[in-house]
Amino acid sequence: MKICKNCDSEFNDTSKGKKHLYCTACNPYRRKATDRNKICVNCGAKFHDESSTARAKSCSDKCKKEWNTKAQARFRAKHPYKSTAIKGLPRECKICGKIFPDVTGLGTARMCSKECRAKNQRRMLRKNSAENRALRDNRDKTCIECGKAFFDSSRSIKLVCCSKACMAERNKKRWHVNQAELAKWEKKNASKKREKCRWCGKSILGRRYGDDERLCSMACENQVKRVNYEAHVEKHKDFEWHTSDISSVLDVDGHGLYTMGRV
Repeated sequence: MKICKNCDSEFNDTSKGKKHLYCTACNPYRRKATDRNKICVNCGAKFHDESSTARAKSCSDKCKKEWNTKAQARFRAKHPYKSTAIKGLPRECKICGKIFPDVTGLGTARMCSKECRAKNQRRMLRKNSAENRALRDNRDKTCIECGKAFFDSSRSIKLVCCSKACMAERNKKRWHVNQAELAKWEKKNASKKREKCRWCGKSILGRRYGDDERLCSMACENQVKRVNYEAHVEKHKDFEWHTSDISSVLDVDGHGLYTMGRV
């Protein structure tokens, strides 16, 4: 039994975690009962809401339709250009500037005639062609390694070097820079205690390798896998897989059973 935090009365906490602080009457998180005795928004008559959600606002379908019609009229009066029921609203053509009625009723018409729509389509095609030409012109680049001008024919248009040799030279320089930064980092953090690789004995920096994450690189992981494989082969070199007598192997369902024995 617990004591309610609000009214100091005893109550039985039946929750799984036994964390209730209030009784059923004082629980502030308890869902309140919905009052189903309502007044119709259309005719003002009193009615009892028998719907499952208890969200009805009108007493009948007739009042519901009348109320929706009035609500649509109020919305059209307040937002004339957002209404989908009004046709003929004045719009300005984006091609010739002529004022024309929007017969769609959606407020989305932009051109007044088929001729203006055709002109707009031709203008968009010319714009796209100009963008493609500008993109093609941007393919003329300068190699950041040797300074030679070259044409980027790749699909991604992200080449920065003119050849594979220049790319290899750039990657070599970047590798040396990364090694220098790594050496500075090791010198700065030399006083910190770090775990050592169980294969080569070096300090593990950054990413870890191996099943137990106690290796410093993929090379060390491959060496450990090779040694484990050689030890496994040496351990089982005297074993041979063979099939026993067929009469003793086949069971009722006809499945074969294979056994491993020492020769």
